[in-house]
Amino acid sequence: VTFPDNMFGIDVASRRFFDKESPQLRPEEAALLIGTLKGTSLYNPLRHPERAVQRRNVVLRQMSKNQYITETEYDSLSSLSLEMAYSEEVRNEGLAPHFREYVRNEVEQLLAAIPRNDDEEPYNLYTDGLKIYTTLH
Repeated sequence: VTFPDNMFGIDVASRRFFDKESPQLRPEEAALLIGTLKGTSLYNPLRHPERAVQRRNVVLRQMSKNQYITETEYDSLSSLSLEMAYSEEVRNEGLAPHFREYVRNEVEQLLAAIPRNDDEEPYNLYTDGLKIYTTLH
C-alpha cells in the first residue's frame, strides 16, 4: 500500500509522519494515515493539513459507525488538531523498500533476543556493523 511521499506500508508511513512504530499509533493517527489512501496527494497531511483532518474524521466516523470506537470517542478524536512528528530519516528510496522494511523488522526481532556482550544490551542494527544478506541484489 502506498501512502503520501511514496511511503510503502503502514510501518514506514507511521515512522515518517509520526516518528513511531505502527503498533504505537493512536486511533486518530492511524485514521489519518488510512484516510490518505483515498488520495495520497490530495490528502497529504504536509501539503493539505485541513483536507487530511477532514478525511481523518471521515475514517473516524466509519470507525464509530462500525463500532470500533464509541460516539464519545469519535467526538473527542475528531476535534483534535493535526499533530505530526515528521521525520525524513525514513529510507524509502531504492530497490524494493517494502522488502527491505520486512527484513528490517525481522532482523530487529531476532537481534532483540541476542545479548551483544556482558552488558546484556541487544545488538543495534544500525550501529554495530552487522552484515545482513538477503535474496535481494
